[in-house]
Amino acid sequence: MSYYSPIGNEIRVLEKNILKYRIFEMTIYLFKAESFKNYLDSVVESIKLNHSELIRGLELSAKKNKQIEQILVKLDIVDIEQYEEIIKLIDYRNDIAHRIHYLTADLTNQRNWEFLSEIGIASYKYQMIKKLEMFQDIIKENLRKKGISILGIDQLIFSNTEKVLIKEMKILYKKINIQFKERKKQNEKINKKIDSINNEDMQKYQDPNNFLNNGCLSKEGIENCNLLFRKGFDDYTISYILRLSLKSVRKRRKGCIST
Repeated sequence: MSYYSPIGNEIRVLEKNILKYRIFEMTIYLFKAESFKNYLDSVVESIKLNHSELIRGLELSAKKNKQIEQILVKLDIVDIEQYEEIIKLIDYRNDIAHRIHYLTADLTNQRNWEFLSEIGIASYKYQMIKKLEMFQDIIKENLRKKGISILGIDQLIFSNTEKVLIKEMKILYKKINIQFKERKKQNEKINKKIDSINNEDMQKYQDPNNFLNNGCLSKEGIENCNLLFRKGFDDYTISYILRLSLKSVRKRRKGCIST
């Protein structure tokens, strides 16, 4: 059965909460990625200024990013594979800053998301903050072993904002888990109901003749809808079967639409 949403373009409660969680997480990531980039810049400048003996004989590139790679790899702070991963993590902030509409499309517009997935458009990645923090800890620890310490006030300035965001994310996480379990049960119930319908009846329920040219149910459509009511199907399942909006199904059940 092709994709269909009973509520049209509206966003359901579960997806709204995931969206809020993701936006809070992206805000933290933007700060941490930019802060990490600035930290690496400071590391290079500090080594060049105060620990030049450690890189004696190293012909530095004119490009800043290449200098960072040369120095960190030369001093065994990270290896080349780790540095390449770090660059990918830092660059991911550009996806957030410039392509946020793609990173939220799976929650806000399923039809567009299916198309974007097929053509390989950027999708949201969880756990990126943990990876970023892991590499930052590795670099700080390896620098410490060489007697190099870089202080910054960025994290201190942002700390209260981060605490607020993390607190809200924890609340949302609990809600999302509960709502996800409820959605799973609902989907299982709907699928079980749909699977119980034989092919002949399903073809009848999804016959284009169930709808008039103006989008309203035809006489056949009304009969099929009423038949599903009598068979005990719930509103969501009927909406999926008939491709009739949930709002219309509920109104018809309440008798708000004349037959």
